[in-house]
Amino acid sequence: MEASLLHKVQSVPGVIQLHECFLSGGNFYMIMELVPKAISLYDYMEKSGKLPLKDIKRLFVDIVKTVQRCLNAGVSHKDIKTENVLLYRDPISGEFNIKLIDFGCGETIKGYMGRHTGGTTIYWPPEYRRWRLPARPGDRMEPWDAIVLPGVPRRSVLRRR
Repeated sequence: MEASLLHKVQSVPGVIQLHECFLSGGNFYMIMELVPKAISLYDYMEKSGKLPLKDIKRLFVDIVKTVQRCLNAGVSHKDIKTENVLLYRDPISGEFNIKLIDFGCGETIKGYMGRHTGGTTIYWPPEYRRWRLPARPGDRMEPWDAIVLPGVPRRSVLRRR
């Protein structure tokens, strides 16, 4: 399923590229883009602390745009979290850019979000826990429904400190 979802979003800027997939010896392999000197947003925050505010604002916009473009392509990632956002520096400008990875919990959008919530439960929005488990027909999916704000400590980060 992950390879199928990645195939649908290959033209989306900010999504990891899938070069090839194949079966060998009963195992399924995916050959993906190598992003030089990339680090997950989670690991960056653990090692370096907070990002500068100007970077947070720009990266947040980049993440929202990437998620919106994936939704427009008919794919919901369903597991947006700091561990699934790679940071890498542009070789010319030196600014951080993002790559969204790990579409393993995702699904195609068929009119509404609905078969299951999926993803990492600690990052579920509060309405999933309260009364919308799973989403209902007609519910609108917005790109910020599953965004983890860069630089905002989450419970998982706080537990490790």
